[in-house]
Amino acid sequence: MNLTPEQETLIQKAPLKTFLESLKPLKKTEAKNLIAMRCRTDPLLFARYFFPHHCRLPFSSMHRDFFEKYRRRLIPDILARKGWREAIAAPRGFAKSTIKTLILPIHAILYNYERYIIIISATLRQAKQRLKNIKNEFLTNKLLRDYYNISIGSDRRRSWTQQTINLLDCQAEAYSAGTEIRGISWREFRPTRIILDDAEDSALVESAEGRAKILDWFNEVIEHLGDSYTIIEAIGTLLHPDSLLANLLRRPDFEARTFRAVLTFADDAALWEKWRLLFANLADYNRLETSRQFFLKNRNAMLKGSRVLWAAKEDYYSLMSQLATQGRRAFYQEKQNEPDAAESRIFDRKKFRYFILEGDKLLIEQPGDAPRTIPLASLSIFGFLDSALGNRKTSQSDFAAIATVGIDKDGFIYLLDVWMRRVPPTRQIEKIFELHERFKYDRFGIEANCFQSLLMLPLEEERKRRRAAGGIWDVPVIEIVQHNKKEARLLALEPFASNGWLLFNRAMTEEFLAQMEDIPHGRHDDGPDAVASVVVLCRGIKADGKAQNKNSADCVRAAHKSLALY
Repeated sequence: MNLTPEQETLIQKAPLKTFLESLKPLKKTEAKNLIAMRCRTDPLLFARYFFPHHCRLPFSSMHRDFFEKYRRRLIPDILARKGWREAIAAPRGFAKSTIKTLILPIHAILYNYERYIIIISATLRQAKQRLKNIKNEFLTNKLLRDYYNISIGSDRRRSWTQQTINLLDCQAEAYSAGTEIRGISWREFRPTRIILDDAEDSALVESAEGRAKILDWFNEVIEHLGDSYTIIEAIGTLLHPDSLLANLLRRPDFEARTFRAVLTFADDAALWEKWRLLFANLADYNRLETSRQFFLKNRNAMLKGSRVLWAAKEDYYSLMSQLATQGRRAFYQEKQNEPDAAESRIFDRKKFRYFILEGDKLLIEQPGDAPRTIPLASLSIFGFLDSALGNRKTSQSDFAAIATVGIDKDGFIYLLDVWMRRVPPTRQIEKIFELHERFKYDRFGIEANCFQSLLMLPLEEERKRRRAAGGIWDVPVIEIVQHNKKEARLLALEPFASNGWLLFNRAMTEEFLAQMEDIPHGRHDDGPDAVASVVVLCRGIKADGKAQNKNSADCVRAAHKSLALY
């Protein structure tokens, strides 16, 4: 089909509905040619038409912004264009990578808008996977291959690697953040488009040293990697107020955009708090249905004033459910791109649920009502030792901490005791047996990282000594290797405390409560860390029966699995 430049322009600028109607009387080959012609300057149609398996839901305003900004800057002559830079903070799970690092790069390759694309992620594995996704579309997307006459011979396929593909006169490569990739080029081109997609490691970004390292790498390596025509795109979720992405969003030479899952929160916070109490009520086995019915009954009032970014994917109810279960910090960071809000006080003792331990019963405080009584014997009891070397010479030294909890059949966890002292390991071991006499542990965990793993030998010696003396000796101890960083363990306590799933003994010490309220910036957090570990331990073993009645190996596997996922 031979068309004049004017006719091509009309096809590309015609309203989409008009364009699609004009295809109906045409032959298949003619229609294919026109669709390919239209898609040259219509990336949204390109995405919808050729990637329905990725674009099942209506696009959000964020996605339309991606397509429109890309469309406006389409310049066929790469060497003549002026490059630009943009930084985008987008909510987790909102298909930012699908569009920015899959569909649009494929569009640029097919229409020769790019010649040398660099994809960078936090790890090489992530970057390779993103490149593999592009490769798979060229190999398996039959509609795409048919319309664009894509033929990939065996020789070309053999030349592809996990980090490199070459197709239609364009090279694409994958690298991990921090890689020394200075002075790279392909043919006469320096990188024409550099995409940093989730380039920051969530663990490294928590330390000032890690943040400084990635920022220096960007300034020294990435900034000088391209040429005057190079586009630099940084897209991800804000992991810290001083992260690389946060710094780029503040730079005057970057076009910055921040998207949030919740655009405006509902006006009636009181109704949502009533809903949250129903939603989080572990004693109600039908709590999801109960809370849902409450929402449906009050739907109009509860949704008044609310606006969300992508209702087709996550409506307001879904997002509020995530806020309730994940906690404020995780939600505001991952969905709202507001790590500053997440950094405010996470735990407030005034909002904790409390009980009083009187002998062998717990009196659960109920505002406006008489305390509810729970027998201590009805709970499965768990303990955990977060050991320390026991240096008493300075207040800077860590505490050894033993946390004891009970869990009921509904899953409520009662923090019975937190013992914290700067004492040597021998005294810590003695305290385990003393507390076992009081609480009769069903399972007791000891951290087995670093020097703590050496505690098992003296513990066994103390066990033998007590047994020979006729004392309490049968503490069911398991060693636990902590795989996640302490801060992640501590912050995971938030939904338990905020939803009332973790109840606190009124006898908790001021030192412990202060440590809770100082998370994540306190000088000491040994007590809360022991609590975080014992919460995982008790949830790894079902509480509807005594743990010692279960197969010991199964209990250990369950506990380790739970800790690994924490």
